[in-house]
Amino acid sequence: MRYVYALLTLAACSGGGDSSGDTVTQREPFVPITPIVDLTPTGTASYDGGISLGFIAPNGGGAVDMSGDLSLTIDFDNMDRAVTGAATGFSDDTGAYVGNLLVNTAALDDSTGGLDFVTNINGSLLTGTTNYLVLGQMRGEVLGASQEAASGNISGQVQERGVPAILTGQFQTARRP
Repeated sequence: MRYVYALLTLAACSGGGDSSGDTVTQREPFVPITPIVDLTPTGTASYDGGISLGFIAPNGGGAVDMSGDLSLTIDFDNMDRAVTGAATGFSDDTGAYVGNLLVNTAALDDSTGGLDFVTNINGSLLTGTTNYLVLGQMRGEVLGASQEAASGNISGQVQERGVPAILTGQFQTARRP
């Protein structure tokens, strides 16, 4: 008898409520996920602008603050060897310098969401009888949605007859049309 009572109790509990099965909950349709496309530019671009360098003359001279012209070429199709160029036409308040600095080939790095690069800038600059050997590094980035500019900082050293001094500087260029 106990078993019959238990079965009747379960039967009474299981069927309750109004469940016609005709009501369907409407759901929003699935929207496909579009992957973010890497918008790394293509082709080659040329940039022109200015460069400034500063240091204390290694052999007892004073502060040297010079500026010059910088030309860069960026090959967006060759990210491993993208940035090359040269700096020329240096002068300071005492006169002009003879020589140029070469920008070695640098890779473009787009892993941080921008287009960054690090490259060497080396060469020698002569004024009168003073020759400065420049051993520097440029850290820069390509700026703008259409890569309108490239700018950054310079660090390294200058040597005069083997005596080193700390080099600092900056550069800023605009894309040629």
